[in-house]
Amino acid sequence: MVDLLRKNGYEKEADDALRTLPDEIDRAQLVEFGNSHNIFVDEIISRMGGSP
Repeated sequence: MVDLLRKNGYEKEADDALRTLPDEIDRAQLVEFGNSHNIFVDEIISRMGGSP
């Protein structure tokens, strides 16, 4: 996840993920982290050149 965040320009958020999230996370933790940082799946997909 950290690599994906960095690849998509979320450097600060990637650093925060390294500090705050456990090595293994479930979907609920991932969604909670994204929501708390205003990062949503549709936005990540769009930045990667796809469509939701």
